[in-house]
Amino acid sequence: MRVLVIEDESKTAAYLQQGLSENGFVVDVCANGDDGLHQASRQKATSLFLDVMLPKRDGWTVLMDLRKREESRRRCCFSRPRHRLRQGEGTRTWRG
Repeated sequence: MRVLVIEDESKTAAYLQQGLSENGFVVDVCANGDDGLHQASRQKATSLFLDVMLPKRDGWTVLMDLRKREESRRRCCFSRPRHRLRQGEGTRTWRG
């Protein structure tokens, strides 16, 4: 099974890549939203780990663009460190 990790923090990306690889997944990693969108369109990953706060294109925009381009749905996990949350923010549920 192929997993795409779109994460700009290199330590977090490496941690996810190592853990997923050790459990038998094929892992691709991209460090910004534009590269992640391109990779997701090129390689049909089964699942995405998608950071919300990304350079060039944020995670929500990446997800919306993918949903516009594709009929199939992928499982998606968003990440955003607590220290980046502002008061009143929480998780957002995507309904698409």
